[in-house]
Amino acid sequence: MPQAVTKAGLTNDLLSIPEVTRNFVIENYCREPGVRSLKKFVQKICEKIAFKIANENPSVPIIVKI
Repeated sequence: MPQAVTKAGLTNDLLSIPEVTRNFVIENYCREPGVRSLKKFVQKICEKIAFKIANENPSVPIIVKI
């Protein structure tokens, strides 16, 4: 998770992903064994958030919820 956040150019003060959300993503969206698909899915989420931040420039941190 931290690697995907930094790769997307985000920092922890701009993005918050609660443990409940992280566990939901792991259990429901990554049915294949291994972590490669999970890594790609998390990177996709972080890239979409980075795009949103670049376009809207929010003043409050973004919290990813389920």
